[in-house]
Amino acid sequence: MLKTLVRGLGSLNVALAYAGGYVLFGMMILTVCDVTGRYVFNLPITGAYEISEAMMVTVVFFFIGYAQAAKAHVAVDLVVNVLPGKLKTVMEIITQLLSFLMMLLIAGMSVVRWHELLEIGEHTPILGIPVSPFFLILATGCSVFCVELGKRIFRSVRNG
Repeated sequence: MLKTLVRGLGSLNVALAYAGGYVLFGMMILTVCDVTGRYVFNLPITGAYEISEAMMVTVVFFFIGYAQAAKAHVAVDLVVNVLPGKLKTVMEIITQLLSFLMMLLIAGMSVVRWHELLEIGEHTPILGIPVSPFFLILATGCSVFCVELGKRIFRSVRNG
């Protein structure tokens, strides 16, 4: 049952990454059109900056779990590489646990902020885009990242 759940969450991770890719492509098109309109036709797209901000939140937090699963995050290991095997594993587990707790805190606070913004109905100043859904996107991305960190911690403890 646990393997089925982990496999399903892996599929969610891939689906979010694809969605993030499509949003990134849309952001690229928006930027090209805005720059072309601004400098060629002297007619920029109203609210392009607001839309890009919202899209950036989506891109970053839809890709973050996938990057963790693919071991694509940047790691500085100057000190860790000179440590003996067991101590290296312990340091890896500690850093992963700290990352897990921090991302869990961010996810939880994002849900709280999402709920607050949902109640007050905050919108962006120019286009009036609701802000609350982007905190839910942030919380979703952080939660998927936590799942990937949890899988890595479990593997490290089991193998170490």
